[in-house]
Amino acid sequence: MLSIDKPLLLQGGTVIDGRGGPPFRADVAIVGDRIAGVGDPFGEGVGQGVGGPDYQVIDVAGCTVMPGLIDAHCHVTFGEPSSND
Repeated sequence: MLSIDKPLLLQGGTVIDGRGGPPFRADVAIVGDRIAGVGDPFGEGVGQGVGGPDYQVIDVAGCTVMPGLIDAHCHVTFGEPSSND
C-alpha cells in the first residue's frame, strides 16, 4: 500500500487510466494512498486548483502514468498437473 506523508502532484505526464480510452496529458494528485484527482494541466484541472505549497510536485513530462500492473503468474497445465511443460 502506498503511503505518502505529503500530498503528491504528478505534473504533465501522459495518463493511461485503464478504462479503454486513449492516453491523455494530465496532472494526477495523490493524497495518502488515494488518487485525489486527475485534470488537464493546461486548463481547469488538478494542476490549477489542487496543487500548492502543501504538495510535493514531481515533473513527469515525457513519462506515462498508469495503474499498477498485476502479474498473477499462472501456469495452465491442461489436465496434466504434474508436468512443467
